[in-house]
Amino acid sequence: MTASDRSRTRASASRSPVDSEGQGLEGRPERLRVVGASLLVLEAVLLLGTAVFAVLNLRTEADGIPTVAFGLAVVLTVFAALLVLAAVSLLRRGRYGVSYGITWQLFQALIGASMFKAAMLAPAVVVTVLAVAVFIILLKPQCRPDRQGLDG
Repeated sequence: MTASDRSRTRASASRSPVDSEGQGLEGRPERLRVVGASLLVLEAVLLLGTAVFAVLNLRTEADGIPTVAFGLAVVLTVFAALLVLAAVSLLRRGRYGVSYGITWQLFQALIGASMFKAAMLAPAVVVTVLAVAVFIILLKPQCRPDRQGLDG
């Protein structure tokens, strides 16, 4: 066996396995991370939409409400920014994305339950289904943080 043959053998052994469709098997766990991060970003967009709604619609309701609407918009914007940071961390295999994402989904499930009690059925279903879906995705082993790099 020549040196070039040994080099080619080592190179082919170091490649990731390929499935029947020619896609790397290592890419499959990454798809789940991308889906989880995408859903976190979707939640952030929905929060920003709610913040805009609060500023545009609640400020005209009654005295004192504009201040509450502005405060609500600021809080929702901060949570949306944290969700985007969690999505980025999830894609980078950091610890923050999974831990914050799971905590946020538990909070969202509580909000969904409150919406059911208030007879806001359509938003309650959307919030609850999204929270449960993201919660399940974030609990999958493929979304666990990288233990090699301890920075998050």
